[in-house]
Amino acid sequence: MNMNCGFNTDLANGLTVSVQWHDGAMSHRRDDDDTLQSVEIACWKTGSMDDAKDSGAILWLTRDVWAEGYPHDDVIGHVSVDRVMDFMDRAAQLPTDYVSLLAELRATANMKREAEEVKQEAEDWKRESAMMTAEMDRIIALKQETADIKQKTEEMKQEIEDLKQEKDNLERERAESYDGII
Repeated sequence: MNMNCGFNTDLANGLTVSVQWHDGAMSHRRDDDDTLQSVEIACWKTGSMDDAKDSGAILWLTRDVWAEGYPHDDVIGHVSVDRVMDFMDRAAQLPTDYVSLLAELRATANMKREAEEVKQEAEDWKRESAMMTAEMDRIIALKQETADIKQKTEEMKQEIEDLKQEKDNLERERAESYDGII
């Protein structure tokens, strides 16, 4: 823990509270004397940061503790320094059961969202599969049409050859009949 840029503390109810004021945080220092004016705050279920390395999901509870004007943020920036203790006190006041229940509700909501995403992916795949099947049917029909055209072309070539042969026979017969006249 580096006190020059912020701190995290684990509370007895299963929450971890974070207060940050480093350069990358959403915080502010007064220009004239570098006095800290605002900080970045967050809280999460203790241990979910470690779990996130495996699952990718941190169980953020910031908005459950501090929903004032920030209903969708997991990390809230530019909170005045004099409000930090209020935030920490609110976090500490949440009963352990509440933290556990929130964790279960969030996990259930996440699973539901993931199930919906999988369902949507399956529907997308089904739609793509139907489109591909239709395209394959079209290709098969085109192949059959091409085969029919080739067959017709071969029949026409044969017909042309037969007509040429008939013409040659007729010319030969005419030439023979002229030869017989002369």
